[in-house]
Amino acid sequence: MIDTHNDIHAGEIETSTTLALRPHLVDMEQAVDETLDLDNEFLDFTSDRGVNWYAHTQKLSKSGVIGNATKGNEEKGHLMWEVSIRKMVEFVESIMHTPLEKLHQNRY
Repeated sequence: MIDTHNDIHAGEIETSTTLALRPHLVDMEQAVDETLDLDNEFLDFTSDRGVNWYAHTQKLSKSGVIGNATKGNEEKGHLMWEVSIRKMVEFVESIMHTPLEKLHQNRY
């Protein structure tokens, strides 16, 4: 759904989802592109080989954006919310129909 590589914080995803629900909170004139290019597949958030790591935003971005807020738009945001809500409903329904014995943590 997005074009931005390593869209981590306040970028294309979060700008789009906020535009879809609360457009009055977004000033697209302030939107910037601060997409990370880490040139390392293990530190790359979108790589299958990437490892989880804590990002100190202030050391990686002047604005606080880690991604590309300029690519955010309301249409993408609506689609993202639609998919997210549908997936959440599917998850809750699967739990509702799963026997408690399967949900309970087994002690070994």
